[in-house]
Amino acid sequence: LPTSFGDLARLKSLDLSCTKFRTLPECICRLARLESLKLVRCSALGELPANISGLSALKALDLREAHLVALPNDFGRGLGN
Repeated sequence: LPTSFGDLARLKSLDLSCTKFRTLPECICRLARLESLKLVRCSALGELPANISGLSALKALDLREAHLVALPNDFGRGLGN
């Protein structure tokens, strides 16, 4: 994804299912109004960005069949507040 993708300030839902990302691009974490993020069947995805907890509007995160090996230390803190 281009880094300018993070400038889509009004984006509320994003489906990146079945993509071959190994790590989620950092620009995703700038989507302040994002409420739903789908990463279903992202089998190459090994980790989420450390600043994923900055997605304060996020209410739904679908990681089914994503093969994460680790989560950021503060994962879940601040999400959906």
